Amino acid sequence: MKVLYSIFTMLYKVKTQKKSIDDYTKFKGKLYINKLKKRAEQFKNIKFNMVNSTPDGGGVAEMLKSLVPLVNSLGISTSWYCIKGDKRFFNITKQIHNALQGKKNHFSEGDKNYYLNISRKIAKGISDEKADIWLIHDPRSEERRVGKECRSRWSPYH
Repeated sequence: MKVLYSIFTMLYKVKTQKKSIDDYTKFKGKLYINKLKKRAEQFKNIKFNMVNSTPDGGGVAEMLKSLVPLVNSLGISTSWYCIKGDKRFFNITKQIHNALQGKKNHFSEGDKNYYLNISRKIAKGISDEKADIWLIHDPRSEERRVGKECRSRWSPYH
């Protein structure tokens, strides 16, 4: 897997290996794969972008390594982006994640401002990159909630 840095300082594109949905015919059968291809036709004019916090490790990254190239092989334009942040930013997002899971936490005004500043930069990168649908795959990508720079809505599923 290769990481391609985009023009956005806080968002970069991950390049995946090519895969073909046809390789799954032996597991699901030709009829199933053909139905999948037929259903995919309705999305051929829609651009999807996936976002998470890391290209390696963790369930989301492992899923996207296969999902993105398979969706592309169906003729649906799909890209994968990761957010950039330093150790402090990701420590704050980890605290936010833990707080969402019920752990008591107090965020300093400095941490709050730092998180919001980095998040606005990430949101700007998301807003500048064109897509019809953004799929945000983990809570560390919550920057879409910040400011009016981004047109996305947050829909957590964790």
